[in-house]
Amino acid sequence: MRPTARLAHAALLATLLAPVLLAGCSPRTDAPTGGSPGSGTGGGVTNDKGSTISFYHLLMTSNAPTSTVAFKANGAIFGAGTTYLGSALDNSVAWASSTPLVPFEVTDGGTTRFLAVGRLLTNGYGHSAIAIGVIGSTDPNLQPTLVVAVKDSVNPGAGNARVRWLHNWPGVAAVDIWSGNPGFEVRVVQNLAYGQITAYSDITAATSITSLHVVVTPAGVARGVADLTNISAITQITTGNTYLVPLIHTSSNFASPGSRSLAIYQER
Repeated sequence: MRPTARLAHAALLATLLAPVLLAGCSPRTDAPTGGSPGSGTGGGVTNDKGSTISFYHLLMTSNAPTSTVAFKANGAIFGAGTTYLGSALDNSVAWASSTPLVPFEVTDGGTTRFLAVGRLLTNGYGHSAIAIGVIGSTDPNLQPTLVVAVKDSVNPGAGNARVRWLHNWPGVAAVDIWSGNPGFEVRVVQNLAYGQITAYSDITAATSITSLHVVVTPAGVARGVADLTNISAITQITTGNTYLVPLIHTSSNFASPGSRSLAIYQER
């Protein structure tokens, strides 16, 4: 099923530390599977490794989301014309074991290149690759980059869902994320800095997945003291599935608290 970004409005403020997944929401250690070795040659080098990659477009400009992009991995182009918050799913990417650092680019579909990076991939595993950052920013912390993380294909189990979070609010320092029943949310992620992605955590049936509530606070601040978001009745997360949930912007002004929100992408 093709995941669709679903939006819920939010507001924000923050401080800075490193991300920690809290006790009670530990990531699974089982390795996901998926993808297969590629074939063919590039520049006389045999591509004997391969993965599947889903690309996500979360790039901004200084005052607006970027309109459309194309993704390139090891010279192959994917998702030309992908709109803001859109995705290009389950693309087969091949590379040679002699050159394990796979080159990636994100362009406007023509000659303008927004980013160019090298990333290590895991042979035979599915990955998510999320383009984030602010095009044209002079702040080195906000310049466009690509967050690449291995997908989890583990079944969450009856009544459960699995979620990983990405901080993509430019200019906002570290946050804590809380989820659960309204008024009884528990801290599930602590000290998540801009550009960082968490490991997966389980959301159990006890947290009423069918009407999940999410609160984002400044890192280290208790819920209800200085809440930065108050997102209620999230119904897009359903049991038995795995999700990527980035903090995103919905309007043309990423400096406005009213534009801060989140998107929900079903990875599995």
